[in-house]
Amino acid sequence: MKIKLLFGEQEKAPLLQDVSSLLYDFELLYNFCLVTSSKEYSGYKFPQGFWYRKGRGIKDVHKLRASKISKESPLFIELSLVESIAVLGAAWVLIQAIEKVYNLRLNRQKTALEIKKLRLEIAKLEGENSSKELEQTLRNERNHTTFRIIAKRLETSSIKLEDFEIEIESEDDKKVTFT
Repeated sequence: MKIKLLFGEQEKAPLLQDVSSLLYDFELLYNFCLVTSSKEYSGYKFPQGFWYRKGRGIKDVHKLRASKISKESPLFIELSLVESIAVLGAAWVLIQAIEKVYNLRLNRQKTALEIKKLRLEIAKLEGENSSKELEQTLRNERNHTTFRIIAKRLETSSIKLEDFEIEIESEDDKKVTFT
């Protein structure tokens, strides 16, 4: 599986800090998608160190690998992954997440209403004393908050994503591409 990211042209060379932050935040987004969509990570609890370089506990086989980086104008990054059920599920969630990140400005009001709705659901569940449902709702709200933080970081980057492509090669050498 390959993920190709093409970023917009820059008038002047971007700061190294902006490039490294962009790469790191994209990896955070991928890891978030992986742990929230894969059955292998179904019991995953977001640790305090989730935001740190080695704080996520993702198996090596599921980690992103940089297969090509071209810092010309525009910046181009190609990432590769070993295909597995966990990664394929994460790829679908990642496509949706990338779309959300770059449409975030348009969806701020909708997001605020969704948070309000979740809080009302929590209050209702607390009244019904359903601890299992309450725990799931709280986990969903924490996941939503985590996603919003990662999305905000990517949205405010000075380097803007212009185009992306996710390519999955099947066992019979047929390629499926999402753009």
